[in-house]
Amino acid sequence: MREPTAEIELVGAGGEPVDLWRTISSHGLVELPPMRVDRAHRSLELTLPVAGGRPRTVTIAPANRRATLTVRGRRLGARETTELTAGARHVLNLDEDLSPFYRLAAEDPNLSWVTSGAGRMVRSPTVFEDVVKTVCTTNCAWSATERMVGALVEHLGERASGSPASGPLGRTFQTPEAMAAAGEPFYR
Repeated sequence: MREPTAEIELVGAGGEPVDLWRTISSHGLVELPPMRVDRAHRSLELTLPVAGGRPRTVTIAPANRRATLTVRGRRLGARETTELTAGARHVLNLDEDLSPFYRLAAEDPNLSWVTSGAGRMVRSPTVFEDVVKTVCTTNCAWSATERMVGALVEHLGERASGSPASGPLGRTFQTPEAMAAAGEPFYR
């Protein structure tokens, strides 16, 4: 593994603390490609698009009160570093101010434990991805959701440099255009 590319301070928009592992473990979304949880290292891997370039696979790992971003492949330029850091911050939902929630929770003995950094949820890089994954969870077992999302990402997502030739890991979530172009036979 290479040296971290960037660091993110684990603080919400209202100055509230963020517990990285609780955020990563917030719900099943992180079990669906193009995300992958590494429980041994308490980290999250995801593949993000880069404007005007190839997608990059990023690992977000804990480092005291910060998170490190390690990007696979060649070294990044300043623009790519800024873009991928912003993407990781978005996925970790760090721009959401949860301080009003924490103030209320602090007053309740049964909820005060969340004020140490819980309460934040991972989200997808785009609303489109969240919507498609939500549709794929409707009226089916979780294993069917994993198969559907895995197949969509593997066959329609853009492959990052150095990623496996097959499988959904190391690919971005597909674009609306890629899904529309796939046609009905693909979905059957």
